[in-house]
Amino acid sequence: MTYPDGEVVTNTYSPQMLLETVTGSSPYVTSTSYDSAGRLTGRALGNGLSQTYAYYPWNQQGGRLQTLSIAGLQNLNYQYDLVGNITRIENPIAAETQTYAYDALDRLTGWTLFTSAQTRSEIYGYDPQTGNLAWRNVEAVQPVYDPLMANLAAWWSMDESSGPRANRHGGAFLTPQGTVTAVAGQRGNSVRFSASTPGHLRQEDSPLNSGGDFNFTLAAQVYLENQTGTAIIVNKGSKMDMNQRDYTLSVSNGIITFGVGNGSSTASVSSSAAVTANAWHTVIAWHDAENDTLNLQIDNGTVFSAPYSGGASDTAFPLTVGAFADNTYVLNGRVDELALYKRLLTASERAWLHNSGQGRAYTDIPAPQLPPDVSLVYAYGDPAHAHAVTSVSNQSSVNSYQYDANGSQVTRDIANDGQYQLLYDAENRVVEVKKNGATIAQFTYDGDGKRVKSVEGGVTILFVGGHYEVKGSEITKYYFAGSTRIAMRKYTIPQSMTVEYFLTDHLGSTSITTDAAGAKTSEMRYNPWGEIRYAWTASLSTTPAYQLTRYTYTGQYSYLDDPTTAGVTEGFGLMFYNARWYDPALARFAQADSIIPLESQGVQAWDRYAGMNNNPVRYSDP
Repeated sequence: MTYPDGEVVTNTYSPQMLLETVTGSSPYVTSTSYDSAGRLTGRALGNGLSQTYAYYPWNQQGGRLQTLSIAGLQNLNYQYDLVGNITRIENPIAAETQTYAYDALDRLTGWTLFTSAQTRSEIYGYDPQTGNLAWRNVEAVQPVYDPLMANLAAWWSMDESSGPRANRHGGAFLTPQGTVTAVAGQRGNSVRFSASTPGHLRQEDSPLNSGGDFNFTLAAQVYLENQTGTAIIVNKGSKMDMNQRDYTLSVSNGIITFGVGNGSSTASVSSSAAVTANAWHTVIAWHDAENDTLNLQIDNGTVFSAPYSGGASDTAFPLTVGAFADNTYVLNGRVDELALYKRLLTASERAWLHNSGQGRAYTDIPAPQLPPDVSLVYAYGDPAHAHAVTSVSNQSSVNSYQYDANGSQVTRDIANDGQYQLLYDAENRVVEVKKNGATIAQFTYDGDGKRVKSVEGGVTILFVGGHYEVKGSEITKYYFAGSTRIAMRKYTIPQSMTVEYFLTDHLGSTSITTDAAGAKTSEMRYNPWGEIRYAWTASLSTTPAYQLTRYTYTGQYSYLDDPTTAGVTEGFGLMFYNARWYDPALARFAQADSIIPLESQGVQAWDRYAGMNNNPVRYSDP
């Protein structure tokens, strides 16, 4: 491909016609790897970063995507239900977890976001007659005082009297291998191990028990029946090669040690004195990725730390409790309330865990006053277009919408903002947007219906497909690996600007951008329907001035307000999806789909305004 400014970009392919490299004036993709099924497993970008894609075995979770990661920047872990809907996304680097619920038609009915500071939930309801999205309940943001809810990946209470020990915070069991018994624990039952009758608990490798080069914490109640010998409390990794251990918690003659490996080296930190036998002890160990330290605290006492900048690996080893996987180095003692967090615990949280065991709710910290829940109720009052939303109301305001004979939205009356008008040409393409009667945007298309020009606030942008933009003397170029936007180069003639690289999620939404050295320059996170809920940009002095990319949710061009400029209105609430315009606040399209793709979408295709088949975590519209 030759760009209008003369840059020639070439792609190379494998004998199987799979893309391998993308090269122009800079190398944008230096190598690409695939598995035997042709699934993308790795992509090395021109700035030295490597994207890694890992998949479940074919007999687990349908062989779907398990992790999407770039060391230190992105680590997304996915879980699915039996029909392939995403039920959980963990992002340990961002210290957050999202869970999703669905109805029998696979429509999204609930979303919950857990962070170290709060939980946030939304619930969605559908009209039983028409299938239209009928209401959204945005629940109050709840401050998190419950360690079970704040990026807790797994928690085994060990309360079972026999058999597998259930993860109270997910679906992964610890299965007995050899002899383990149940005895009284710190809270309820605990699991007891004995070298005279060797046994351990085991869970196969899972995103729930993964380690890695990010913040994570192990917490457990441990009871030694004697101080003699060396034994495993918790291990994920090889027995023979200490470098190949994601993390290990062990005891030797009463000295507790926490260690991690990165594949080629290992480091550890130990308590300074032996813990007493025949007593329960709160053991908390953590890897602090930001400060490059390993840390260990016993019974809320001194924090023992050791520097470690080697990073921590995430290898496909089982998690074992009480011994190695071959039933050696068996613990003579008990383990209770074992938990793995994908974040660091605060000092007050560690103190609370010691004082209360692995409890279920904080009772000693008063909750602050919470805002009321917000319920959004949808109305569909256009008899000619049964699936076109005509109003959305909450307790204090109403937004209303009107449509033309084609079913295209023509007015948008937005409370506390104003009235927007959408004007169309003969081919039902938006050519002008007005706010309170004044033109704020105009669009021009070519004969194939592609946008070639926009004018916003007097600023003209010329588009050459999705690859090249001209705004006065400012040039922006985009580079692709197949259909995935991977890099951008922006410059003001005649100055040049280095390349910026895009890191996306499984839907193609822009999550992170990085510079030519691999440093993060911006980050965006979204709610399920595409509204930006978090935005961050680095303080950069560039020519032209640095801004968030406008290719955001599912990689589409945004005409929403810039989330980093609070109180400023730059957009008109819609996203350009080429053939149609999408409103992420409504979770609906502003125009009806021109076809009804029953074969690919099923009966929900009859709702021609539905966004992403009402399953926006799994699907994206082109």
